[in-house]
Amino acid sequence: MANCLLALTGQISIPGDSCGCPPGAGTSSNKTQGLSFACGNKVFGAVKSTDCSVQVTTAGAVGAAFVELPVSSGFSAIKLLFVDSGSSTIQLRIGAAGATLAGIGGTFPTGFSGGEAFSFDIDAVTVAGTFTVAAQTAANCVTELNQAAVAAGFTIMPFSVAASGQIQVDGQLTGAQGSIIVNTANATIGFAVAALTVFGAGEDINVSGVFLNQFPATPALTRVQVSGSAQISVLVAGQAA
Repeated sequence: MANCLLALTGQISIPGDSCGCPPGAGTSSNKTQGLSFACGNKVFGAVKSTDCSVQVTTAGAVGAAFVELPVSSGFSAIKLLFVDSGSSTIQLRIGAAGATLAGIGGTFPTGFSGGEAFSFDIDAVTVAGTFTVAAQTAANCVTELNQAAVAAGFTIMPFSVAASGQIQVDGQLTGAQGSIIVNTANATIGFAVAALTVFGAGEDINVSGVFLNQFPATPALTRVQVSGSAQISVLVAGQAA
Protein backbone atom coordinates (compact mmCIF):
# COMPACT_ATOMS: atom_id res chain seq x y z
CA MET A 1 0.00 0.00 0.00
CA ALA A 2 1.39 3.40 -0.99
CA ASN A 3 2.25 5.92 1.71
CA CYS A 4 1.54 9.64 1.37
CA LEU A 5 3.81 12.30 2.86
CA LEU A 6 2.00 15.30 4.32
CA ALA A 7 3.80 18.48 5.43
CA LEU A 8 2.34 21.14 7.71
CA THR A 9 4.18 24.45 7.42
CA GLY A 10 3.49 28.10 8.13
CA GLN A 11 2.88 30.32 11.12
CA ILE A 12 0.33 32.35 13.01
CA SER A 13 1.62 35.82 13.89
CA ILE A 14 0.52 38.71 16.11
CA PRO A 15 2.82 41.42 14.73
CA GLY A 16 1.72 44.48 16.67
CA ASP A 17 0.94 45.81 20.15
CA SER A 18 -2.63 46.92 19.46
CA CYS A 19 -4.26 43.77 20.84
CA GLY A 20 -2.53 43.86 24.23
CA CYS A 21 -1.53 40.80 26.19
CA PRO A 22 -3.67 39.04 28.83
CA PRO A 23 -2.30 38.54 32.36
CA GLY A 24 0.12 35.65 32.63
CA ALA A 25 0.63 35.39 28.86
CA GLY A 26 3.98 37.20 28.73
CA THR A 27 5.26 40.75 28.50
CA SER A 28 4.83 41.38 24.79
CA SER A 29 1.96 41.04 22.36
CA ASN A 30 4.40 40.26 19.55
CA LYS A 31 3.96 36.56 18.97
CA THR A 32 4.74 34.07 16.22
CA GLN A 33 3.51 30.50 16.54
CA GLY A 34 5.01 28.06 14.07
CA LEU A 35 2.78 25.41 12.51
CA SER A 36 4.32 21.98 12.06
CA PHE A 37 3.99 18.36 13.07
CA ALA A 38 5.89 17.59 16.27
CA CYS A 39 8.35 15.20 14.62
CA GLY A 40 8.57 16.58 11.09
CA ASN A 41 6.40 15.50 8.18
CA LYS A 42 3.73 12.86 8.69
CA VAL A 43 3.20 9.77 6.57
CA PHE A 44 -0.36 8.61 5.95
CA GLY A 45 -1.74 5.67 4.03
CA ALA A 46 -4.01 7.95 2.01
CA VAL A 47 -4.62 11.66 1.53
CA LYS A 48 -7.66 13.05 -0.29
CA SER A 49 -8.64 16.67 -0.87
CA THR A 50 -11.01 18.82 -2.87
CA ASP A 51 -9.19 20.27 -5.90
CA CYS A 52 -11.14 23.51 -5.44
CA SER A 53 -13.75 24.63 -2.95
CA VAL A 54 -17.02 22.74 -3.34
CA GLN A 55 -20.55 23.78 -2.52
CA VAL A 56 -22.42 21.94 0.23
CA THR A 57 -26.08 22.67 0.88
CA THR A 58 -28.37 21.00 3.39
CA ALA A 59 -32.05 21.61 4.09
CA GLY A 60 -33.13 23.95 6.87
CA ALA A 61 -30.97 25.67 9.44
CA VAL A 62 -27.40 24.64 10.21
CA GLY A 63 -27.59 21.43 12.22
CA ALA A 64 -31.03 20.40 10.94
CA ALA A 65 -29.80 17.99 8.26
CA PHE A 66 -26.45 16.43 7.40
CA VAL A 67 -24.70 15.01 4.35
CA GLU A 68 -21.40 13.19 3.98
CA LEU A 69 -18.36 15.49 4.11
CA PRO A 70 -16.78 15.61 0.62
CA VAL A 71 -13.72 13.32 0.10
CA SER A 72 -14.10 11.81 3.60
CA SER A 73 -15.22 8.36 2.46
CA GLY A 74 -12.92 5.40 1.83
CA PHE A 75 -10.94 5.61 5.09
CA SER A 76 -10.68 2.91 7.73
CA ALA A 77 -9.23 5.56 10.06
CA ILE A 78 -9.29 9.33 9.57
CA LYS A 79 -6.24 10.74 11.37
CA LEU A 80 -6.18 14.35 10.16
CA LEU A 81 -9.01 16.59 9.00
CA PHE A 82 -8.82 20.12 7.56
CA VAL A 83 -11.94 22.08 6.60
CA ASP A 84 -12.16 25.72 5.52
CA SER A 85 -15.66 27.17 5.32
CA GLY A 86 -14.54 30.71 4.46
CA SER A 87 -16.87 33.27 5.99
CA SER A 88 -19.76 30.81 6.41
CA THR A 89 -20.77 28.85 9.50
CA ILE A 90 -21.18 25.11 9.11
CA GLN A 91 -21.45 22.19 11.49
CA LEU A 92 -19.31 19.07 11.37
CA ARG A 93 -20.58 15.81 12.85
CA ILE A 94 -17.51 13.85 13.93
CA GLY A 95 -18.05 10.09 14.26
CA ALA A 96 -21.48 10.18 12.66
CA ALA A 97 -23.48 6.96 13.03
CA GLY A 98 -27.10 5.94 12.73
CA ALA A 99 -29.10 4.33 15.51
CA THR A 100 -28.81 0.55 15.65
CA LEU A 101 -30.64 -2.02 17.78
CA ALA A 102 -30.24 -5.80 17.77
CA GLY A 103 -32.74 -8.20 19.23
CA ILE A 104 -31.87 -10.26 22.29
CA GLY A 105 -33.09 -13.79 22.92
CA GLY A 106 -35.30 -14.07 19.85
CA THR A 107 -36.65 -17.59 19.33
CA PHE A 108 -36.59 -19.08 15.85
CA PRO A 109 -38.60 -20.75 14.48
CA THR A 110 -41.14 -18.41 16.00
CA GLY A 111 -44.16 -20.69 15.92
CA PHE A 112 -46.27 -17.75 14.73
CA SER A 113 -49.79 -18.61 13.59
CA GLY A 114 -50.32 -15.19 11.98
CA GLY A 115 -51.53 -11.88 13.37
CA GLU A 116 -48.66 -11.21 15.79
CA ALA A 117 -48.10 -7.44 15.91
CA PHE A 118 -44.94 -5.40 15.51
CA SER A 119 -44.33 -1.64 15.61
CA PHE A 120 -41.11 0.38 15.49
CA ASP A 121 -40.36 4.07 15.03
CA ILE A 122 -37.22 4.35 12.87
CA ASP A 123 -35.87 7.87 12.40
CA ALA A 124 -39.32 9.17 13.42
CA VAL A 125 -41.17 7.03 10.83
CA THR A 126 -43.51 4.31 12.10
CA VAL A 127 -43.13 0.80 10.69
CA ALA A 128 -45.99 -1.36 11.89
CA GLY A 129 -48.00 -4.41 10.90
CA THR A 130 -48.63 -8.06 11.71
CA PHE A 131 -46.68 -11.18 10.87
CA THR A 132 -48.12 -13.98 8.74
CA VAL A 133 -47.85 -17.67 9.50
CA ALA A 134 -44.89 -17.77 7.09
CA ALA A 135 -42.73 -15.68 9.47
CA GLN A 136 -40.92 -18.58 11.12
CA THR A 137 -37.18 -17.96 10.68
CA ALA A 138 -35.38 -14.70 11.41
CA ALA A 139 -34.96 -14.21 7.66
CA ASN A 140 -38.71 -14.74 7.12
CA CYS A 141 -39.47 -12.11 9.77
CA VAL A 142 -36.97 -9.66 8.28
CA THR A 143 -38.64 -10.03 4.87
CA GLU A 144 -42.03 -9.13 6.31
CA LEU A 145 -40.62 -6.30 8.45
CA ASN A 146 -38.91 -4.79 5.41
CA GLN A 147 -42.11 -5.09 3.39
CA ALA A 148 -43.77 -2.94 6.05
CA ALA A 149 -40.83 -0.53 5.92
CA VAL A 150 -41.23 -0.13 2.14
CA ALA A 151 -44.92 0.58 2.67
CA ALA A 152 -43.90 3.29 5.18
CA GLY A 153 -41.65 4.93 2.58
CA PHE A 154 -38.21 3.42 3.23
CA THR A 155 -35.93 2.87 0.25
CA ILE A 156 -33.01 1.43 2.27
CA MET A 157 -34.09 -1.65 4.18
CA PRO A 158 -33.73 -1.10 7.96
CA PHE A 159 -34.09 -4.74 9.07
CA SER A 160 -31.50 -7.48 8.67
CA VAL A 161 -30.28 -10.69 10.32
CA ALA A 162 -27.19 -9.99 12.43
CA ALA A 163 -24.21 -12.35 12.67
CA SER A 164 -25.67 -13.49 15.98
CA GLY A 165 -28.77 -14.76 14.20
CA GLN A 166 -30.92 -12.10 15.85
CA ILE A 167 -32.93 -9.43 14.01
CA GLN A 168 -31.20 -6.05 13.75
CA VAL A 169 -32.70 -2.62 13.08
CA ASP A 170 -30.56 0.15 11.55
CA GLY A 171 -31.55 3.77 11.05
CA GLN A 172 -30.09 6.08 8.42
CA LEU A 173 -30.14 9.45 10.22
CA THR A 174 -27.18 10.15 12.50
CA GLY A 175 -26.73 11.96 15.80
CA ALA A 176 -29.76 13.24 17.65
CA GLN A 177 -31.85 13.09 14.47
CA GLY A 178 -31.49 9.31 14.36
CA SER A 179 -33.51 7.06 16.66
CA ILE A 180 -35.15 3.66 16.97
CA ILE A 181 -38.10 3.09 19.31
CA VAL A 182 -39.76 -0.25 20.03
CA ASN A 183 -43.45 0.63 20.16
CA THR A 184 -44.83 -2.89 20.49
CA ALA A 185 -42.88 -5.43 22.50
CA ASN A 186 -42.44 -8.85 20.91
CA ALA A 187 -40.12 -11.13 22.88
CA THR A 188 -40.34 -13.90 20.30
CA ILE A 189 -38.40 -11.83 17.74
CA GLY A 190 -36.04 -10.46 20.40
CA PHE A 191 -37.61 -7.11 21.34
CA ALA A 192 -39.21 -7.71 24.72
CA VAL A 193 -39.15 -4.14 26.08
CA ALA A 194 -41.72 -1.63 24.86
CA ALA A 195 -40.62 2.03 24.61
CA LEU A 196 -36.94 0.99 24.39
CA THR A 197 -35.17 3.85 22.58
CA VAL A 198 -31.68 4.17 21.08
CA PHE A 199 -30.19 7.18 19.29
CA GLY A 200 -27.60 7.81 16.62
CA ALA A 201 -24.12 9.08 17.40
CA GLY A 202 -21.77 11.93 16.52
CA GLU A 203 -20.13 14.99 18.06
CA ASP A 204 -21.35 18.24 16.51
CA ILE A 205 -18.81 21.06 16.12
CA ASN A 206 -19.58 24.52 14.77
CA VAL A 207 -16.99 25.79 12.30
CA SER A 208 -16.74 29.38 11.09
CA GLY A 209 -13.60 29.46 8.99
CA VAL A 210 -10.74 26.99 9.53
CA PHE A 211 -10.95 23.65 11.33
CA LEU A 212 -7.82 21.49 11.70
CA ASN A 213 -7.59 18.49 13.98
CA GLN A 214 -5.72 15.22 14.37
CA PHE A 215 -7.46 12.10 15.64
CA PRO A 216 -6.10 8.98 17.36
CA ALA A 217 -5.92 5.67 15.51
CA THR A 218 -8.00 4.03 18.24
CA PRO A 219 -10.94 4.29 18.33
CA ALA A 220 -10.84 4.87 14.58
CA LEU A 221 -12.79 7.78 13.13
CA THR A 222 -14.41 6.58 9.91
CA ARG A 223 -17.27 8.97 9.16
CA VAL A 224 -17.72 12.75 9.15
CA GLN A 225 -20.80 14.65 8.01
CA VAL A 226 -21.47 18.33 7.38
CA SER A 227 -24.49 20.62 7.73
CA GLY A 228 -25.05 24.09 6.31
CA SER A 229 -24.63 26.01 3.09
CA ALA A 230 -21.10 27.06 2.12
CA GLN A 231 -18.22 26.79 -0.29
CA ILE A 232 -15.76 24.56 1.58
CA SER A 233 -12.29 23.14 1.06
CA VAL A 234 -11.51 19.75 2.61
CA LEU A 235 -8.38 17.66 3.16
CA VAL A 236 -8.54 14.24 4.81
CA ALA A 237 -5.58 12.02 5.69
CA GLY A 238 -5.45 8.63 7.31
CA GLN A 239 -5.58 4.93 6.56
CA ALA A 240 -7.36 3.78 3.41
CA ALA A 241 -10.15 1.24 3.81
